[in-house]
Formats: sequence, C-alpha cells, structure tokens
Amino acid sequence: MMIDVDHFKAVNDKYGHPSGDAVLQDLKKLLDVSTRRSDLVARFGGEEFVIVIKGGPILTMKIAERIRKNVESRAPREEETMHIPSITVSIGVAHMGADDTPESMLKRADMGLYEAKRGGRNRVVSMMPSPPKPATPAL
Repeated sequence: MMIDVDHFKAVNDKYGHPSGDAVLQDLKKLLDVSTRRSDLVARFGGEEFVIVIKGGPILTMKIAERIRKNVESRAPREEETMHIPSITVSIGVAHMGADDTPESMLKRADMGLYEAKRGGRNRVVSMMPSPPKPATPAL
C-alpha cells in the first residue's frame, strides 16, 4: 500500500517545518502500531510511506482501514514550542496478481492513492490486478 498525508504542504505552511517533521514522525509511529511485525513500513519520500504486507486482499484492506482510522482519530497536541495538528491520509492498495512485479504493484498502489485523493481524501482505494494474459497457442 502507498500512503500520503492529505494537505501536507498546508501543515508546513501554517505550522512550520518542525511541526511537519513531527507529523511525519507521529505517522511513522502510528503505522508501526497499526501493522504487524512481519509487515514492512518504509518512508518512500516526502510525506509518502509504503507498506508491504503478506496476506490476501481482505486482510490488507482491514489493515489499510485501521491505519486510516487511527490517523484520523489522533488528536492535535502542543509539544514544547510547536503545534502538531491532526491529519488524515489517503491510501492506495495494490493486490498481487500472477503477472505482477514489485514495480507494477507500486504503480498500481500509486494509482489507487491518487484515486483516493481525487475522491475526496481520507479514503482507501483498492486496485486489483489485471487478469493473467491467456497463453498464445502455438501454430
């Protein structure tokens, strides 16, 4: 799955980069407690994170929705001299198909992420794999 903080630029613009950094650190902690030990959680760049999960579509969607809800329910807080605002995330989920590569799955998860953003943000969008290509009969 690919996760992106909704309106992250506005967080940096309104509260400053130290608050933005604190938001990303909080998000990483929430991702860690919302996933299993066997799941891989990594920052992909900017305010994007990637999570690799071994499991079927139902489990993956349950974890993605748990992440979305946990992030949404985190209250804003004051810490030292900075304000850490509440945020939401958009999540794109790709499920592995027979012809998938890591690159094709990442591309499909990214497509789901942008569909979630186009659909109003604070959403999880699943992108199923294309059906396997039929074998071409020999002549």
